[in-house]
Amino acid sequence: MDPTPADGLVLESSPGPGDDHRRALAIRFLELARNGNLDAVVKEMTRDIASLTGIQGPTVVLIDQHTQAPTFIGGNWVRPDVLAALEKTRVTGGSMTLWRAYLENRILVERDWRGRVMTDPGLAPMRPFAADLTDLAAIPLPWEGGPIGVITGLLARDARLGPDTFARWWEIAFEAALALRYSAAIRGARHVGTDHERLRLKEELHDTVSQRLFGLSMLTARAQADAAGQPALHARLTELRTLVADASADIRLLVGEPATPTEGDRLSARLAAIARRFGEANGLRIELEFDEFWNTLSEECAEDVARIVRECLRNAAKHAHATTVSVRIVAAVDELLLIEVVDDGTGFDPRTVGDDGFGLGLIDRRARERDGTCEIRAGDPGTAIRVRFVPEFESDWQLARRVLEAEIQRRPGKEGGR
Repeated sequence: MDPTPADGLVLESSPGPGDDHRRALAIRFLELARNGNLDAVVKEMTRDIASLTGIQGPTVVLIDQHTQAPTFIGGNWVRPDVLAALEKTRVTGGSMTLWRAYLENRILVERDWRGRVMTDPGLAPMRPFAADLTDLAAIPLPWEGGPIGVITGLLARDARLGPDTFARWWEIAFEAALALRYSAAIRGARHVGTDHERLRLKEELHDTVSQRLFGLSMLTARAQADAAGQPALHARLTELRTLVADASADIRLLVGEPATPTEGDRLSARLAAIARRFGEANGLRIELEFDEFWNTLSEECAEDVARIVRECLRNAAKHAHATTVSVRIVAAVDELLLIEVVDDGTGFDPRTVGDDGFGLGLIDRRARERDGTCEIRAGDPGTAIRVRFVPEFESDWQLARRVLEAEIQRRPGKEGGR
């Protein structure tokens, strides 16, 4: 289905070298991109785009160049239900100016877009949100090899458009695309660096520490045999062999830990797997209480929660010699995310741990990085670790995609691709 005619202007060449204003815009956008958090970057960027272009409620849509499916939608004026409707329109083949601007790599302005939304059956999912719609603008985000997405938003009916307006939009879109690619590169480097370091540590643990512990275990077994007639020495060697076995189990657990889960894995399932693994490996009874609300945390925040829980369970098993551990991930009274881990093991004085308490240091550092706190209360028996920090949620677009995908799976065969 072809879209109704849209007024557009194509600039065959990119704008020439920018002036001071454009350099200032480039610096501003790149500074935003250093944040690395795509949702936060886009929200700040769209505020600037609104003031610079006169476009009302600008929204950034990033599109996969191979599948032509949106991979991200964000801004300050979007809601999850609107985003789900937009994706459903695309999946069912609805003809939208946004997709045409992307495919044709040109700026398009469609007059009375609301009128077409209300009459075109293909755009039916958008009708509940069309009450305030007027004219629509769609600006490709230019890049080598084709656009990486589109900036779209509404125009006032009396908006004055001309070559100078479109040239300015191109400049803004170019700087925005550059900043978005820069932001993606920063996130990619962080993930690659983290995964590489994790793999390097696992290989070193396996190739050095694990092998040495195995050798120490063999030597201890031989010494035990030689000390058969010396009960006191034999008992000491038995204790040493137990410590070596415990250390080997810890190394195997570290080396065997799965890589960072792919985006979309639910935190509740991840934590349940961690609890099950630690329980089976250490003879622990682990009670897990989890508020499903936290399944909408961003991937980075969810990984921090999982790391903190793992460290708490290691401490309970290795140092406290606990038999039962309670893990709660709930909302605190101040609406912060609360991680509470309580065990029935041997208590300790946190002040005596010092800098050598690597696990506790990691927990405290993760909390402080998210403007939170780590509180440790040790008694006899039992230790309670309470971590609170500001939660970071997945973008509205990711949430909308999950809702839509679940809906499509419930109705197989009723949705078609384009």
